[in-house]
Amino acid sequence: MRGEGALARLEAPIPASFLSAEQRSRYGVFNAVPDIAQLGAFFHLNGDDRRRAMAANGTRTQLGWSVQLGTARFLNCFLDDPEDVPTAVVDYVAEQLGLQAADATPSESAIGQDWPGQTRSGNRCDTNPGSPFHSYGQAKPSTPCPEPKPRPSGSREPRGC
Repeated sequence: MRGEGALARLEAPIPASFLSAEQRSRYGVFNAVPDIAQLGAFFHLNGDDRRRAMAANGTRTQLGWSVQLGTARFLNCFLDDPEDVPTAVVDYVAEQLGLQAADATPSESAIGQDWPGQTRSGNRCDTNPGSPFHSYGQAKPSTPCPEPKPRPSGSREPRGC
C-alpha cells in the first residue's frame, strides 16, 4: 500500500494503530498537487538553500536536492521514490534556481541507473553541521552539563547546570 514505506522506515514507529487504512496510505505521499500558497510556504528557497543547492554537481542534483528539501518540509518525510513529485513542484523549484526542469529530467535510458558509488536507496542525509536535518541514528549530541558549582552552606538554591 502506498505510504506504508514511510511509516515502516521509522526506527521507533509512531503509533499508527488508531489510523484507518486510508489515512496510512495517504501518509508520506503527494495526495494532490500543492496550491500556490503551499508551494510558497514549503518549497520557497531562501539564500542559504539556493547556495547549498547550487554547490551540488549537475543540474539534476541541484534540482533534486532542492525538491527533496521542500518535500521534507511539506510531508515531514522523504518519498520512497524521489521522482514521484508533481510537475508543478519541480517547475516551481527549477524556476527559483534558474534551471530548466527539462534539462534536469533524466533520459529514459538513465532511469534505473545509479550514479557511480551511490544507489537510490543508499542516499545519505546531508550531515552538514548547519543542516536542520539529520538521520535519527545520527542525532546531534547534546551539550554536556558542566560540573555542578558548590553551593554556599545553608543555601536552598538547587544545584543544576
